[in-house]
Amino acid sequence: MEYFSEGKRGKIFLDTYKGKKVAIKKEKRNLGRIKNEAKWLRKLNKYNIGPKLIKSKGDQIIYGFIEGEPFIDFYRREGKEASKDYIYEIIKQCRMMDKLGVNKFEMHKPIKHILVSGKKVIFIDFERCTKTDNPKNVTQVCEFLVRIGFVKRTKQLTDLLKKYKSERTETNYKGLIRFILG
Repeated sequence: MEYFSEGKRGKIFLDTYKGKKVAIKKEKRNLGRIKNEAKWLRKLNKYNIGPKLIKSKGDQIIYGFIEGEPFIDFYRREGKEASKDYIYEIIKQCRMMDKLGVNKFEMHKPIKHILVSGKKVIFIDFERCTKTDNPKNVTQVCEFLVRIGFVKRTKQLTDLLKKYKSERTETNYKGLIRFILG
């Protein structure tokens, strides 16, 4: 097992499990965040969101290691046009979390939380997820897209976001997608 990286709440190590490269995330302090992440990965993996959870035990989880780069780095290198399919996938995954009543919390500034791996987009770090009646994943990621310059803040975008926030219907979601992706 070799050290890979660490965040505020955990350290990540790399290893192999049944012949595959895995990440092992260990909690720094016993706050229950790793158990929370395992719980949400179990649920969200059913919808192809997050790295594949392999095993969880106590203060550590094992999941499939993601070979990839942060979306923001991909976007800055490849540009707006090449990023459209990835942005669609990001918003689609946020929409699914909204439909499930899950709030991920980091979507307003997902600098380290969205990876591009080949043609896929994979969200990581689910330790802060909570169940809520008012999820904000889609609206938060749209704010992020404004900040990075993918889409301009206009009255129309503001109105579409308010409409989606008040009624998270499929119609309002599709209107937002059409506006953002052109």
